[in-house]
Amino acid sequence: MIQVYLLIILFALFLLMLLFVMYRLSGGVLAVPFLIFCYIVLLYFGTLHFFFTAGHLSFIFVFFMAVFYLAGICFASLRFNLQQKLISRPLIIYSPLNRAVLKFSLMAMYLIALSIAVYRILEFGIPLFERSWYTAAAIESGSGVVNKLLFSTGVDSLAILSLIAYGLYKSENDSRFKSLTAVFFVSYMVFQILNGGKSAAVMPFVLFGMAIFYCDRQIPRRLFIGAGIFVFVLVLFIGAFWAASFSPTDILPIFYERVTSVAALHLDYVLYGWAPNHSYELGNTVQLELKRIVAQVTAMPKEPLFNEFIGNLRSGHALDKVSGVSPELSLFGLAYANFGLLGAILSAVFFGYFVQWLNLFFSHRCINVLAFPLWIFFMFKLLGFVRTGNALITLQSFLIVVVPVFAITAVVYLCLALPFPAALKWRRLRLVHGE
Repeated sequence: MIQVYLLIILFALFLLMLLFVMYRLSGGVLAVPFLIFCYIVLLYFGTLHFFFTAGHLSFIFVFFMAVFYLAGICFASLRFNLQQKLISRPLIIYSPLNRAVLKFSLMAMYLIALSIAVYRILEFGIPLFERSWYTAAAIESGSGVVNKLLFSTGVDSLAILSLIAYGLYKSENDSRFKSLTAVFFVSYMVFQILNGGKSAAVMPFVLFGMAIFYCDRQIPRRLFIGAGIFVFVLVLFIGAFWAASFSPTDILPIFYERVTSVAALHLDYVLYGWAPNHSYELGNTVQLELKRIVAQVTAMPKEPLFNEFIGNLRSGHALDKVSGVSPELSLFGLAYANFGLLGAILSAVFFGYFVQWLNLFFSHRCINVLAFPLWIFFMFKLLGFVRTGNALITLQSFLIVVVPVFAITAVVYLCLALPFPAALKWRRLRLVHGE
């Protein structure tokens, strides 16, 4: 037993050392490869709970997933270094559209999204006050495609709008777009908090922090400190509803358990409760995701995702129960359930390579102001993908948010611009100082 404790300590120290390596390879604290590695480290500490309570060795599985994920990161970094594609200048964002018309189009889309978000609050209530994020999840997935579109065209659209406005601020250097960014982002954050999830105290800031980081490759120290203080206040505020207490000693453990033992709960069950008695799924989990997507736009009854099936199995619920809440199996746990240990290893390597490739490919490039929010939001969605492992559902949640925003904004833009032919001219990128 002493040897196992020594192994736990050595693994923990090694992972902390690898955090510094990841920081250097990815470029900063808010780079997506680094954020994902932080999640894996927290997952490792979460699995220790099941070692101390049940003697499970799932912490070894998570440790090696971290190592193989890092291997994928290193392969991608080596490839880019060999091709000399690492450039040390900030991201250049340019806007080919008419600035004034686009500003009014964004404001029109904001009013639409705000109206839908307020309607849902009036119609379904405020989950935070009921201390139940599950209420918000059930609302989102319970009534088919129309309900899902209303959900995404409301609150989540505000996030896309804030990213577009920020991209316009960086491309046009116009303080009015900076004000719009603040209005859109604060609105998004308020409704996320009212939805009641604990992550609402952190994830909106992560999303927007990623946008700032990828634009400038750094975040102003004052902004970073100020955001950190504000996040801490929100953690206490939201935690007070969940803990029914205003004491930090009651609130902070709830958040710590959420990112450690609760995050590792269903992964540990897959390794020790499900796997010994079941054969590998061999890709059937993806079929369940596809069936769920088809059920959103047809009259077909919804079937549970594999994550929900595992959650139902562990909790003793009916196996066909569809709750709308997807337990965290992680990408590695889902790959293990499908293809065993080899599948988990390959998923870690390929995912590490893919994430770092995106991180390096889009960094320090010239990018359209409308492509900028798509890229940032997609990278943000990868944080959720590594937690659940549901590829098609993650892609659906990405598309069902961005498509309505861009479609409605484009229609409004054309309606406003058509009477003025000059507003329809596609502006060219102008670089200065020989860049």
